[in-house]
Amino acid sequence: MSESICIVFCVERGYLERQAIGLAESIARFGHGQTPLELRAYSPRPNHWPAPETIRHLISLGVEWINEPLNTEFDHYPIANKILATAHAEQTSTAEIVCFLDSDKYVLSPIEALLLPSDATIGLRPVNRKGPGSSGTNDPNDAYWQALISDHGLNSGARVQTVVGGEIIRPYYNAGFVMFRRIFFHGRHWLKVLTALESQQRFPEGNKRCMDQIALAVVAGKSPGATFVLHTGINFPLPFTKQLRDSESFDWPKIVVSVHYYRFHASPHFDVWLRMLGIHSKIRY
Repeated sequence: MSESICIVFCVERGYLERQAIGLAESIARFGHGQTPLELRAYSPRPNHWPAPETIRHLISLGVEWINEPLNTEFDHYPIANKILATAHAEQTSTAEIVCFLDSDKYVLSPIEALLLPSDATIGLRPVNRKGPGSSGTNDPNDAYWQALISDHGLNSGARVQTVVGGEIIRPYYNAGFVMFRRIFFHGRHWLKVLTALESQQRFPEGNKRCMDQIALAVVAGKSPGATFVLHTGINFPLPFTKQLRDSESFDWPKIVVSVHYYRFHASPHFDVWLRMLGIHSKIRY
């Protein structure tokens, strides 16, 4: 029997409600294959619960709503919700794999355990662009990354390739589709690293917007097993569709498992991007 997966996403009052419902509906239509799925929607901040009708809708789609007050320390920083939810799922689920998904996604093909090879403990894809990452010693951001490498004993020679532009950078990953083999408790480590960076006020250029991804880079670098680089089609960055289609070096995906639309659902280009990918008929909007 295939390994099971606990799929985790977050829902709070406001725009996340529509996003979470869209995600859950897409999983109900396309996400189930050979792998048993457990679906969990987390609302970790007590004062930000979604509307009752949103909760009922999610439950009707087979989603368990979890409203434990997990986020009290980082209430000012909602991005921490994903890390707290993932760590909680690791502790309470019996699934072999925990998979966190950002809510601004549509799933278009089954989420299978085979996406994470048996010798890997983490499955991630690199960031779209370098952003606060570093391309190496001559990069203006590199002092920050050198400190992370020194503090956490990371491999200073490791590199990954950004999705857009193919820039070679120090390992830095998108946190919108994260696969952890549960028994290694990477989610707990993710939370520990975030907590340490927050307490030390260690933010690149004073900006904490991407701290979930920076903490994730540390977790991947310290993993006792391999970090498997997921194909871009597993977590496709929808707003970059035209740019990637026009790139001669980009390996266009044969199968799209999920698209990450980054709050561009209302963009006039949304329909164009879907048609370029050939998935227009799969999405209800």
